[in-house]
Amino acid sequence: MRECKTCRRPCDPDTDFYASNKSHCKACICARVRAYAKTSRGKEVERRRNQKPARKAELQRRAREWNARYPDRYRAHYAVSNAVRDGRLVKPDRCEQCMETHPKIHGHHDDYSKPLDVRWLCPSCHATADGKAVDQREIWEQMS
Repeated sequence: MRECKTCRRPCDPDTDFYASNKSHCKACICARVRAYAKTSRGKEVERRRNQKPARKAELQRRAREWNARYPDRYRAHYAVSNAVRDGRLVKPDRCEQCMETHPKIHGHHDDYSKPLDVRWLCPSCHATADGKAVDQREIWEQMS
């Protein structure tokens, strides 16, 4: 076992560390990268990275694959986007579930066969509705 210099947790040197960095465990590196991505500098670096032709092509390729894999979801998202643009749907500034004001409200489809039947949710309520909610306390407990 090897101790991570960040979290001081004993970790398996073969599975819990990247080959290029044997001082900090994978969980600590991921947390650091996530925190950096939220800073203004991290956002600027990502914005510049996404402007490169190779990155644009990769993002477009992934979008085409997703659209082909989930055509019903693609059509529903596209229909909502057009309806909001045309004024047929009004995007609120509050989450329908927790009633909190949020700058990025998502349209959640319970049934993709009804594309304009959406619930307007904040990102955290949307993750919960999709079953992808992450409990931050569990992450911190795993790291300590």
